[in-house]
Amino acid sequence: METFVLTGKSEDCELHVFPHDREQSLIAEWTRLGYTVRHQRQQIDYMDKLVTIKYLTIRNPVTGISISLIPWFMLPGRRYLIFVYVYAVWHYHITCQKSLEESAKATGKMFKIEKFNKSTVCRSIKAMENIIDISLIEKPLAASGQDMPCGHAALFPEEAAIDLGTEILMNCPSVESMKESHGGTVKELPDPVNRRATISFVLSGIPADHSRMIIHSEPGKRKGQDFRKRPPRARKKKEYPVQRNIRFLEHSEREAKRKAFIENCRYLVLDAAVTHHRFLV
Repeated sequence: METFVLTGKSEDCELHVFPHDREQSLIAEWTRLGYTVRHQRQQIDYMDKLVTIKYLTIRNPVTGISISLIPWFMLPGRRYLIFVYVYAVWHYHITCQKSLEESAKATGKMFKIEKFNKSTVCRSIKAMENIIDISLIEKPLAASGQDMPCGHAALFPEEAAIDLGTEILMNCPSVESMKESHGGTVKELPDPVNRRATISFVLSGIPADHSRMIIHSEPGKRKGQDFRKRPPRARKKKEYPVQRNIRFLEHSEREAKRKAFIENCRYLVLDAAVTHHRFLV
């Protein structure tokens, strides 16, 4: 699956989070512990392909607590992978909020998503602003291994994630019992009054060079003003502006930027998930 994320190439239309033998052994162990296990499927649009990701959801029938084991780059219920959304939001801000449409096209070209729309960029911006607010993020998220918080440099190998999931299923009390014990003292957090950090600040660890996807033509020299008197010209019919095609970097340059950005985003997601218990969008 990691190979598919980096290259966009896969002979299969359905990808499993775990290899078959490992998946079967996990199902057998969780079933032995009395948990119910079922498969979930989610279709994603990436690199000019529609691929289904198949993952496991495990539920403790006694407490009603359930967990899903998903890869770091996937968001349940979202059509695109997490680094696609992050790139769109980051591109819009690092280009000084120049154009939602241009950021959408740059994102679509980078990850080969033909119908990536500016409205998706707009919604993602609002979602990320909300997460920054409620998570009280006050520093840039790590975009490389060297920037990771102490102890998080080698974040969550597969077995550690599986063990943690099992521990949560075993020890986490039911929602009903928590309501009974703490219902009178638990209150919803108030809406944030002042934004503590901007998107540009939180994502400032990403190298700015990754945003340079579009080739902009250099402005030509302006001609001097002509003061000669001329007879009035006949009015022409109104001409509507023709939409110009955007020029992008060559394929090899885009590929290098895409792979580098995915690696940066991996650290961003892990830092956000471990430090602030949040994904990014």
